[in-house]
Amino acid sequence: MMKNLIAFAFSAFLLSCAGAPKTEEKSFIDENIDFARAQIGNEIGVIEASGKCLNPVTLKTDSSVYYCGYADWRSGFFPGSVWYLYELTGDSTLLPLAAKYTDAIEEAKNLTWHHDIGFIVNCSFGNGLRLAGTPSYKDVMVQAAKSLSTRFRPAAVRPESRHPSCPPRGFQRKRKRQRPMRPPRRAVETPGVPGPVRRTRPPPSPCRA
Repeated sequence: MMKNLIAFAFSAFLLSCAGAPKTEEKSFIDENIDFARAQIGNEIGVIEASGKCLNPVTLKTDSSVYYCGYADWRSGFFPGSVWYLYELTGDSTLLPLAAKYTDAIEEAKNLTWHHDIGFIVNCSFGNGLRLAGTPSYKDVMVQAAKSLSTRFRPAAVRPESRHPSCPPRGFQRKRKRQRPMRPPRRAVETPGVPGPVRRTRPPPSPCRA
């Protein structure tokens, strides 16, 4: 009799376990996508409420948000983040916002005084072209490539990172780093180029001292 009761109780326990609803745990990736959606969504809310087209990049020492202009090397990161969020979630409401924030930095295509145009344009217009197929974005990227090509220095056989007249900024100023890619002023032999190539003077700098 006792064995029958134990067998019945065990069977009832198994049936109750089988009938209980299973809770699916979110994966590490899904949790981070949700977190990104919440964080970027909060910033979008702040931007749209301001009535301006702001471009957040970091926090100031007082914990307020620092918004940059199109010439900042980080200006393509936030538009690019919205494009990536659209790609990850499929949320079509993000498309007009990504396009809006991307179009706001179009003037970056004409920057010629630093080499960070790739950061700016590929993150924003590059992802927009890839995900939305906007034809005009290709024209922006081509113009940005032309602007970047003006930084090429034959004597160094590479692009110069910043215009020589631009002083170091941010951490470069604090660490007193020298500007990279400063080729010698004398004539040098350049691999692949016949004869000596003399360094040419770069165009005037539009950056502020």
